[in-house]
Amino acid sequence: FYYFRVDFQDTGRGTGDARIDWGVLGIQNLPFVQNLLIGLQQPVYGLDLWAAYPRHRLMLEPSLVNAFYRGPLLGITAFDIDMDRRISWALGIARDTTEERVAGFQAIDVDRGEGDGLIHGRLSWFPRYRERGRHMLHFGLSGAYLKPDDDVITFGFYPEIFTDNPELFPLITVDDVSKSVLGVLEFRFAEGPFWMQSDYVYNQTSRDQAPDLSFDSFYVEAGYFLTGEQSVFSPLALNGPVTPEPRVDPGEGEYGAFEIQARYSRLDLTDEEFQGGAFPGLNTRGAEVTNYTLGFNWYLNAHIKLGINYVHSVREDLDDARYDAVQTRLAWHL
Repeated sequence: FYYFRVDFQDTGRGTGDARIDWGVLGIQNLPFVQNLLIGLQQPVYGLDLWAAYPRHRLMLEPSLVNAFYRGPLLGITAFDIDMDRRISWALGIARDTTEERVAGFQAIDVDRGEGDGLIHGRLSWFPRYRERGRHMLHFGLSGAYLKPDDDVITFGFYPEIFTDNPELFPLITVDDVSKSVLGVLEFRFAEGPFWMQSDYVYNQTSRDQAPDLSFDSFYVEAGYFLTGEQSVFSPLALNGPVTPEPRVDPGEGEYGAFEIQARYSRLDLTDEEFQGGAFPGLNTRGAEVTNYTLGFNWYLNAHIKLGINYVHSVREDLDDARYDAVQTRLAWHL
C-alpha cells in the first residue's frame, strides 16, 4: 500500500511552493515486524502529532506540544497491532530532510534541522476497544532520541493559530547540543458522543559545555457531539471520519452533525539562561505560554467539515501579555 500527501499552503517564505508531507510505501504481512513504512513520513510519538492532519484532526490546529515534534522525516518504521493482547507498537529511524525547520518564519534565520538523526517509538495499550473505537480507552508511552547534525536545535510552533507576527511564536534555539531526548505520555478516552485526549511531553536536551536543559508541555482537550454522533478511532489512536446520520437535508429538517470542543494547552521553554522576555526581533530566548481554546464543528457529511476556533493565549514570560484570535476552516476530504 502507499500514502501520498502534498501541502499546497505557502510555508511562509513567500514563494507559494508546495511540499510533500507524506510519501511512503507500506509493506504488510512481513515476518517478525508485520508492517513496514518506507519513505517520507511523520514519527510515531504523541497523539497530537498524528492529529496534525486535517482528516485526523480534532481541533482546527495542533496544540502547543508540537513545539517539540519533527516531521515529515525520511525514514523507515516498523509497526504492528495485536488485537488479542490489545497492544500496538512502532519503532523507526529517520533523518530530517526538511528545507525549513519551523515553517512560517519567513526569512528569519533559525535552525532548519536538515541532517538531524532521529530514533522514535511507541508502545500503547487499549484495554477497551469496541465498534471501531467509538468506545475506547488508550494509554501510550512514546518518545524520540534526536542527534542534531550541526549541534543546534530549535523548538517552536505556531501558537495554535497561523500568524505572520513572529513576536507571538513560542521559540527557542539552543547551541552546543549533543543530544535531545523526548518522552510522551498519551491518554485517550471515547464513550459515545464524548471524547477526551491528552499528551504530556518532557524534553531533556544535553549540552557539551553548558548545563542540561529541561522543558515540558501538555494539553487536555475534549469534545461532545450535540447530535449524538461518534468519532471513529483506530487502534493506532488515529481519528477516523465522522459520518452524520442523517446528513444535511433542510427539507427534512436535517442539518448534519454538530460538535463542541475545548482545550487547555501549556508550553514551558524556560530553563537556565532561557527565561523568555521581549526584545527586538524574534523571541528565541524561550517562552512560557498558556492557551485556552474553544471550538465548534459542523459536519455536513463524512467528507465536508466547517470549523471555528477561538484562542485566548497568555505569555507569562512577557508580563502576562495576552492575545485573542478567531479562525475558521472549511475542509473537504475523500
